[in-house]
Amino acid sequence: HTFDCGLSKEGPVVRRKYATREKPAGLIKTANASIKQVQNGVIYELAIPWDELTPLRPAIGNWMGFSLVFYEDDGFGRETRCNWFGGAGGNGLAREPRLMGDVHFVR
Repeated sequence: HTFDCGLSKEGPVVRRKYATREKPAGLIKTANASIKQVQNGVIYELAIPWDELTPLRPAIGNWMGFSLVFYEDDGFGRETRCNWFGGAGGNGLAREPRLMGDVHFVR
């Protein structure tokens, strides 16, 4: 799954970048996002319902691959990139689970 989060004229939005077998590309109305400017930067909060991640089902003892890439673009092209296990060269385009960090489901 690949999601974009950004600030639109109507406020924060979350979109599925590519369609899956179960879910279409586009705006995810059930997701919640908050983008707040603070003195030293920006705080992003993002909540995506589990059913948007099908067939993934969280269960204690299971795990999933995860990467996160932030791009800053004020309309003049990408100026900043920050990533956590972002794939090939940190650009997030590889989408290869073996290059991602692990998230383990625990109690």
